[in-house]
Amino acid sequence: MSLKKPQLLATGALFIGSVYATSVYKHFSTPPPPVYDATIIGGGVVGLSVAQNLSNRGHKVLLLEASPHLASGASSGNSGLGCTGYDAPPGSLERRLLRLSSSLHQNLYRSFGLSHDHVRKTGSLVVAWTKQELTSLPSVLSENVAAGDTDAVLLSQSELLDLEPGISPSALGAVYCPREAVVEPWLVPACYAAAAKANGATIKTSEPVADLAFDSEMKMWAVTTEPTSPPPASSPYVPPIFLKMKEDLYKSSPPPPSPSSPPLATYLSRCVINCAGLYGDEIEKLSGNPPPPAPHSPFTITPRKGQFVVFSPSPSSTSSPSSPPLPTAIIEPIATAITKGVIAWTTVYGNIIVGPTAVDQESKTDRSTDAETIDMLRAKGAAMIPALKTAEVVGTYSGLRPSSNHRDYQIYPNPDRRWITVGGIRSTGLTGSSGIGEYVGNLYDSLDGDTPPPLPASGSAPDGLVPVTEAATSPLPHTPRGRDPLPPVPNLAALSEDFVKRGDGTVMLHGSPMFVTHPLSSFGMSTYQKNKRAAQ
Repeated sequence: MSLKKPQLLATGALFIGSVYATSVYKHFSTPPPPVYDATIIGGGVVGLSVAQNLSNRGHKVLLLEASPHLASGASSGNSGLGCTGYDAPPGSLERRLLRLSSSLHQNLYRSFGLSHDHVRKTGSLVVAWTKQELTSLPSVLSENVAAGDTDAVLLSQSELLDLEPGISPSALGAVYCPREAVVEPWLVPACYAAAAKANGATIKTSEPVADLAFDSEMKMWAVTTEPTSPPPASSPYVPPIFLKMKEDLYKSSPPPPSPSSPPLATYLSRCVINCAGLYGDEIEKLSGNPPPPAPHSPFTITPRKGQFVVFSPSPSSTSSPSSPPLPTAIIEPIATAITKGVIAWTTVYGNIIVGPTAVDQESKTDRSTDAETIDMLRAKGAAMIPALKTAEVVGTYSGLRPSSNHRDYQIYPNPDRRWITVGGIRSTGLTGSSGIGEYVGNLYDSLDGDTPPPLPASGSAPDGLVPVTEAATSPLPHTPRGRDPLPPVPNLAALSEDFVKRGDGTVMLHGSPMFVTHPLSSFGMSTYQKNKRAAQ
């Protein structure tokens, strides 16, 4: 999202409280805006998961996204992988919420109408390519077990090549993590949005936040936006004015906006949740909130660009018995404190992806790719998987991860100001989204309490949840909190056919056309039939 600071009529916005609303309404030519229980800033996968969770609990939710389309920021440039989080710092909130997600998302995905066609548990191989890396594999195994992935095993070189014959024979060994998955990366946030709307949530796009003001007596926020598209005629303009105005200022209706005034909109909310991703630090500054109490501290977002190259298998790489096979598991190197490194995997559509790189930059919008990096990724991919030497490159893309100056998620409440910060969700937002949504939902419900909810356990699943080893295709035992599940999502063949037929970048999902924002999805839908023929 992008932020603007227009010339507002004043520094705040009018609050209409339930106590004196009736006496104030009569002084306006148009009715004031409704009051929401929670306003979520940011329509990426994390913001949408929070919207789905809160609306599922019966709260009145508003989500504001600055861009014209949902999941078009950091969420449109991820790898589309579901990871176990072994490389997250031990004891970190990130690791805990990734483990919580692993126990939540299978039931959740089934309630979204997703199936194994859209989410596939392929497993991953953390590969050692040098003798020095080989000595690190026992530590990688220990980290996986400590993170709760007790199914992980150490493989010798012969066991590795037997399990994954498509990998280069120069691989010396690996840790096999069978729980990692390949996900259709656009469908997950799209389904969060559909479920939130089905629960009654209001989702608005093209509405960047321009101003925030808090009334400490009424415990309520005014969120002012500057819509980048004209608001519908049914949405009255409410001019921003000072908070807690004296009674004599209510005696006349506010003046209508002048032709030069920006088309502002104001929303009232009992809580604001900052899920702004790459712009999370800017929203924190705009809020005027004091620095968070220890152990938290202010965070700064530094975008970390990751470039990817997208291959489509050539017929010779799949039809000839003498050709090296394509990978089935996710192939990844030993992670560092900064990045998991360059990974290779096959998407649900049959494309092979190699990436990402990890380069910090100042720009929050520059998602360009460069020939030198792409050539490096092509060579690295071919070195890992020989079949990629003859594979066709069908595209490239890059993503920006909202990395912060902390090596952990920055999720914490400010009960006094009815604010919840959800920041620094670096590269694991897709995997951790269901756990983040659940945790933030608990934080919201505890805002009026004396103590925050306990942190989720680092290892085993909470009581009553389906074990992470249960097949995602097993019958749905219950719908979370009694909400009706969404209808089944069309299979990949139907989605791809619809995408190509429409030709405008949209597909029909849950009764509405939605713009496909993720390159892996658009590349995949465009090449699905070709990849399927190549595999036959």
